[in-house]
Amino acid sequence: MRLLANVLQEESLPLALRTRALAALAVSGSPGVSVLFRQLTKSDQHAQRQIAALGLGYTRDSKGVDDLQELLSDASLNVRRAACLALVAIGNKPALECVADALISGDDDLRRSAAEALANHPEEGYPTLKEGAFLDDVLVRKAVVSGLQRVRQSWATQIIEKLHLEDEQWVVKDAAAQALKELAQPKPFIPRPFPPVYNLPWLIAFAGEQGIGVSPGKAAQDLLKLAFKEGNEEQRIAAISYLGIFGDSSDILPLYQILYSAEIGELKEAAFDALWQLAAAGIELPPPAQFGLGLSN
Repeated sequence: MRLLANVLQEESLPLALRTRALAALAVSGSPGVSVLFRQLTKSDQHAQRQIAALGLGYTRDSKGVDDLQELLSDASLNVRRAACLALVAIGNKPALECVADALISGDDDLRRSAAEALANHPEEGYPTLKEGAFLDDVLVRKAVVSGLQRVRQSWATQIIEKLHLEDEQWVVKDAAAQALKELAQPKPFIPRPFPPVYNLPWLIAFAGEQGIGVSPGKAAQDLLKLAFKEGNEEQRIAAISYLGIFGDSSDILPLYQILYSAEIGELKEAAFDALWQLAAAGIELPPPAQFGLGLSN
C-alpha cells in the first residue's frame, strides 16, 4: 500500500501509471485511502489534485464533497473536470448541487465540464440537462448541448436538433450544429487500420523538412526511427504511437529511456502507452533495471 501511495505521488512517473496505482488503492477497501485522497486535493501538483478528485469519485466519499467543491475553482481545467465527474459519481444532494451551481455560474469551460458530468447521472442529471436546455441563460444552453451529446439517446438528440433549428443565439445554434455533426460520425474510438509507414502524412511532412523523400521498405522504417529521435514533440509522439503497434524488441530500450527520463509530459505518456501495447502484443519487456533504469531514476 505504501508503494502504491508513493507511485501515486511521484510526479516523474507517467499519469497513466499513477492512475493505475489510484485504481488499485481505490478498490483495496482500506479505510485510509479516502483520507489520502482528501489530503492530495491540497497538493501543489495539479496532476495529484486531478488524481485525488478521481479517487474520491471512485470511492464515492461523501466526506470529500467540500474538498471537491474547492477544486471547481482550480486553475487546471483537468482538475475541474475531474471534480465535476467525482461529485456526480458521489451523487448525493450536496454533491449534485455543487455541479448544478457550476453549470449555472461557472466560466464557459466549467459549465461544459458540469454538463458533461451530469450526463453520467440519469436520475438527476438528465432532468437537469433537459431543464437547462431551455433556460434564459445562453451560456447554460450552450454548455448543456455538450452534456446532451454525451447522453446519446433519442430524446437528447431531439433537444439538440430543436436548439439547432429554433434557438435565437448563434453560439447555441453553432454548438448544436457541431454536436449533431459529431453524433452522425462513426465513434472515434473504433480502431482503424494504420496506413503503410511510407504513407503516413506526418512522416511525409517530416521527410520534406529534411529535404528527402519517403520510399517503401527499410528507408521508411529508418526515417521513422529518425523522427522518433530528432523530430519535434508532435512528430516524436506520432512515431512512438506507431511503434507501439508495429514495433519490436529493438524499440524497448529507447522507449524505456523516455519513460525514465527527467522530462514530464506527453512524450512520457506516449512511451508508457507504447510499452503497454507491445507487452499486450506478446513482446516480453525486460526489467528496466537490466538497462540501469527504474523507479529510482
